[in-house]
Amino acid sequence: YRDWKSAEVGGCVKTIGTSAFSGCTNLTSVTLSDSVTSLSAKSFHSCSVLQSINIPTGVTNISDSAFAYCSGLTNITLSSGITKINQYTFFNCRSLNNIVIPNRVTEIGQQAFSGCRELTHISVKSVETIGYRAFYECSGLTTVDLPGIKYLNMGAFRGCTSLETIELESVITIDDNAFMGCYNLNTATISENCTMIGEGAFCNAKNLETVYCYAVLPPFIKTDNTDGSYVFDCTSEDLCIY
Repeated sequence: YRDWKSAEVGGCVKTIGTSAFSGCTNLTSVTLSDSVTSLSAKSFHSCSVLQSINIPTGVTNISDSAFAYCSGLTNITLSSGITKINQYTFFNCRSLNNIVIPNRVTEIGQQAFSGCRELTHISVKSVETIGYRAFYECSGLTTVDLPGIKYLNMGAFRGCTSLETIELESVITIDDNAFMGCYNLNTATISENCTMIGEGAFCNAKNLETVYCYAVLPPFIKTDNTDGSYVFDCTSEDLCIY
């Protein structure tokens, strides 16, 4: 079956098992029946030329690394029943340039989109938590619309070199290196609810000139990172914090 170029999953199947199609390097398209409700871990891992797959409306769970290393996948629409994007789900999907995420999703897991270099835009109003390096080195990402985000974990957007502005309207914590190496980041807006900004959070954001911080009380600034970098180290000489 690893030589299959297409696959159609019949109407009696509810779960795509762990590593079911993993390593099917000739598989270009998959059609899932409406009976499918769950995609197990690594179910399509390393299907390197997979270009299209439908996600039935009844799917409520897509497990870890389900589409990791699907380097030919260009776009995908997630079903409305999904509430979390698990860790490594789309890890290193290098051609992914469009994803529709339902507004019920509240969490994006660790390295879920890490290495998705063609991804240009993310918009989800319901997301509250972004995991460790979730968008690490998404170098094509220019626009992020996450008005409900509360918790940004370590390195969440590290290396997103095309990102120009970020508005964190609801953020409570910004962990270490969250925007480190975002060379083109020019403006950042931080909410009144912010209580902590991690070390190196904006380090090496070389073009960062303006930060609007509306925090009611000054956020706690972490200074114990082993690499010794500071929150705004190596940013623009003209940086202004309001």
